[in-house]
Amino acid sequence: MLPRHRLCFGLSNPYIVTDIAQAKFVVRPLSTNNERLLVGFAQDPIGATTNVLNGGTAGVYAFYDPAVSANWLLRTRNASTNTDTDTGVAVAGSRWYEMRFERSPSIGGPNWQLSIGALGAVSTPAVNSANLPTGAVSLTVTVQSMSAPARVMHWDYFDIMGNCYRF
Repeated sequence: MLPRHRLCFGLSNPYIVTDIAQAKFVVRPLSTNNERLLVGFAQDPIGATTNVLNGGTAGVYAFYDPAVSANWLLRTRNASTNTDTDTGVAVAGSRWYEMRFERSPSIGGPNWQLSIGALGAVSTPAVNSANLPTGAVSLTVTVQSMSAPARVMHWDYFDIMGNCYRF
């Protein structure tokens, strides 16, 4: 299935984070050996010379680095400062993951939450309310190999809904 997004009153890439209500990704990393993985939205393009560990200047994304945690993390980043929340979901190669991001103003102010898990079995959301990105962000699915040349992540699905779909 090809990635898609629903337009909502001009909602298009790059996205203004306050206009995003929800986003869903379905991805499968083929390996987790010495690889960093990033799925979500980042402000700066992440090129071959940029360390995925930093994820650009700002963003909200699911993040995996074997040197940091065996689990997916919800990372919010603003002004080059990270806030990480452990999702409790272990990362494994050749496993499909469903990731649901939601921007929710209802829990004590604006925050981002990430529900993640095997297809059809997503977890209780991890929530971040610090270092929330404020500017434009772009869709980002990145694999950075720390030693081996092979870098592959299957990306099956993407869907985004703007705030106009919430009410």
